[in-house]
Amino acid sequence: MIQLTILAVVIGGFLIVLSIRRLLIAMRHAERQQREAREVAEKEQSRMAALLSAMSIGILFEDKQGCVEYVNPAFRRIWAIDEDKPLQGLPLERLLDASPHQLASPENASKHVLQVLDTHEISERFEINCNDGRILMQLSYPVLDHDQGVLGRLWIYEDVTHERQTAQQLLYLAEHDHLTGLYNRHRFQQRLEFMIDS
Repeated sequence: MIQLTILAVVIGGFLIVLSIRRLLIAMRHAERQQREAREVAEKEQSRMAALLSAMSIGILFEDKQGCVEYVNPAFRRIWAIDEDKPLQGLPLERLLDASPHQLASPENASKHVLQVLDTHEISERFEINCNDGRILMQLSYPVLDHDQGVLGRLWIYEDVTHERQTAQQLLYLAEHDHLTGLYNRHRFQQRLEFMIDS
């Protein structure tokens, strides 16, 4: 009887050791999978950071509380915000306080931003005129999770000053004589017809 009891204890101990060993193997396997997943995520994060840093357009991610979550170097460059100035967590309405650039008509820009925030749709392109003569193009996209819940908003800024100046210069060259600077024949006729009709 004692031998049976000892045998039962030994078998029970062996089963416990075997169960613990299986748990340890499963834990090691789960740790290895977690480590591999973390490495993949870190590589992906590094790729994304390199991509966003290499872009010439300004990128701003806003969380659903309306605070800055991320800005890329181009955003800081466009708005002349010092790279040492912490922006993460800053409310969006206070973000441009960190920039020395002023908007030519802040009330129009504010109105546009408020309209965009009321919707969960892609915004229309909006031109922002700065006091220094620059023209910025603003576009906004909602950031959604897999259940279509709003996580925040992506704001894109691009300096289109050069493109606008080039377009104006081409228009001027198309309508004016390059030697005299006066309207060319086609533009002169258009202007004359407009004045006659008025």
